[in-house]
Amino acid sequence: MNRIRLVLSCMLASAALAGCIPQKRVAWSPDGKVAAVVAADGLRFFDPAGGLSAVLAPGVTQIEWFADGSRLLAVRDQQARTWDEVTTVLTDDRRDDLMQRAEQVRNDLLAYEGDWDHFDSSGFHGLNGAAKLAVVLYIRDYLSEGMPEKLGERWDKISEFSASIRSLEVLRVAGERVTPATVILRTLDDVAWPRVSPDGRLVAFSRPATEDEPFTRTQLVAPIRANAAPIEVARFTGLFPDWSADSRELVFASAGGELRKGDALQLGVIARQTVTPAGDTVELGKEEPLAGILFDPMTRIRCLGDGRILFASIELNLPCTDSDMPRRPSLFAIDPARQSTVTRLVPRQIEPKMTDMVTLFEVSPDEQRVTVPGSNGSLSVLTLANGEWQEIYSGSDDGDSNKVRMVPTWRRNGELCFTVPPGSPLGSADRHEVVLWSRGTTRCISKDWSDAVVRDFLLPEVKSESK
Repeated sequence: MNRIRLVLSCMLASAALAGCIPQKRVAWSPDGKVAAVVAADGLRFFDPAGGLSAVLAPGVTQIEWFADGSRLLAVRDQQARTWDEVTTVLTDDRRDDLMQRAEQVRNDLLAYEGDWDHFDSSGFHGLNGAAKLAVVLYIRDYLSEGMPEKLGERWDKISEFSASIRSLEVLRVAGERVTPATVILRTLDDVAWPRVSPDGRLVAFSRPATEDEPFTRTQLVAPIRANAAPIEVARFTGLFPDWSADSRELVFASAGGELRKGDALQLGVIARQTVTPAGDTVELGKEEPLAGILFDPMTRIRCLGDGRILFASIELNLPCTDSDMPRRPSLFAIDPARQSTVTRLVPRQIEPKMTDMVTLFEVSPDEQRVTVPGSNGSLSVLTLANGEWQEIYSGSDDGDSNKVRMVPTWRRNGELCFTVPPGSPLGSADRHEVVLWSRGTTRCISKDWSDAVVRDFLLPEVKSESK
C-alpha cells in the first residue's frame, strides 16, 4: 500500500504543483477582438496580429473578463512601505492582533541568541507572508528601540522592506482605454484565481486554507460592489471552482474536512453551494455533495450551459496492484438534473494520450471541445461528443518541465492561444513565445514584444531575494 500511495502522491503533486502553477496570463475578450495580457509591468492589450498596447493598469497580476466584454476583473499588487500604509486595509481587530504579535516578535528577537537563519517566533505563526512583513514594519516604525544593536546590518536591510496589499477591482474597458470602476476589496491576504459569475453580480476567489497548505484553499465569495465583505463558502477546497450557468451555485472540489498529513490518501467530493446576492453581502445555502473523488487541490471544475459539470480526477478502483494504478487524471462529467452517475468523457483507447496537466483543461466557447496541455509544452484538443483527439502542438521531451508558461486560452471556436518553448520552430531560440493556432495554422504573435515586457513570463523566471 505504501508504494500505491507513493504513485498517487506523485500524480497529485503534478508538474504544475512541483514548480509554479501556470497562470491565466492571457484572456481574450468575449468577441475575440482583443486580448488582455498580464505583462511584467501590468495590464496591456494586444490584437490578433500581436500589436501590443502601452501599460493600461500597472500592478495587475490576474485578470478575468466579464461576459459583457466591457469590464475586466483584476487583482492588483501594491507595496505598503510603512505600517501606517498597512493600516488602511486593516479592520480594528486585525490591526490590534498584528500589533500584539509585533510585541511578541520583538521580545523574541531581543532574547534570541542562535543562528538568525533559524529564527522563529510564535508571533508569526498562522500569518501569510504579507502579514509577517506588516508585523516587521510595525516593529521597525514603532518598536525599534534596541533593534539596531541586536540585529546589526540586518536591521539596515529592514529599512527596504514592504508588504504587498492586494486589491480586487473592476476595470471599465472602452477601446484601448481602461479606467478603474469599483474596488471590491483591499487586503493583506491572498486573492487568487478570481472567477466572475455569468451574470456579473458575484466573484469567487480563494486564499490558502492554512499557512502550510498553500495549494489547498479557502473559497470566498463577494458581491461586485465597492468595499464588499467576502463570505467564506468552504475550507480545504481545490484551486479551480466554477459558477453554474445560471449563477446560482458555486461548484468546487472539497476535501470534506482538514487535510491529513503524511502520505495518507484523502477522499473528497465535488460539491455545490447555493450563493444568493443579498445587498452588501451574500447568503449561502446548504453544501450538497455531487460525486466522490480522490481529492486533489488541482481539481478543475467547469460548468456547461446544459447543466453538466466537467472535472478532472483520478479514477481509482480498489483493491488493485501497483501495475493497475492510474498514471494520470482523466475527464469526467456529472449532470445533477438528469442523472446521478458520473460519465467518462475520454474513451479508453484515448486515455494513454492524456497528459499529466489535464487538470488545466479549458472549454471552448461553444462547449464542444476542451484543451489538454502537457508539461512538455504539448497541446491537444478533445472533442467531447465523440472523444476525437487532435494534437495541436507536440512539445518536446528534453527533461525541461518548465514548458507551460500560461494556461492555454480560446480566442474563438477553433482558435487557440498558447505558448511554445525556446527552440521551437514557431518561436525564438532563447525564450517562450505566444502563438495563435487556427484550423491547422500556427503563427507567433509575440516576437516583437520586448524582453522587459515579458520578464518572468516568456523569459526564464529570475529569482529575487525575499524581502
